[in-house]
Amino acid sequence: MLTDKIKDMKTILIVFLLIISNVVLGQQTALQTQYMFNVLAYNPAYAGIHETSELSLSNRTQWVGLKGAPRTFNFSAHSSFDDNKFSAGINVLYDKIAVTKSTTINPICVYRVQFSNEIKLAFGIQMGIMNYVAQLTSLTTSSQGKTE
Repeated sequence: MLTDKIKDMKTILIVFLLIISNVVLGQQTALQTQYMFNVLAYNPAYAGIHETSELSLSNRTQWVGLKGAPRTFNFSAHSSFDDNKFSAGINVLYDKIAVTKSTTINPICVYRVQFSNEIKLAFGIQMGIMNYVAQLTSLTTSSQGKTE
């Protein structure tokens, strides 16, 4: 009887994972340096850690002067509520490399458990939506050294 329930739970979990992950694509992840200025981009549990509202804005341009050079723009905001038990935030990332562009929006929710004055445990979850565009028709090709 217990094994039947475990099999049912496994089946439900597999179906759920298939539904929420209907498309998996491989693309380059946006490169971010100076992450210490925007910890929320890497750690959703960071939201509301200082019990104040925070805004962060960064712009990174690599290989300035080259056509199609990578450019990354990041905006994040977060704040705590209810005596710092709950926090919420958002992280928006725009990345452009050559003919590809991606825009990602990640809402963030955090719940904190305080064990003592000095010890807190934060559980953060980050969801996301991404728009990925590759303008392949803007590429030009050439064939050099072609002999007949």
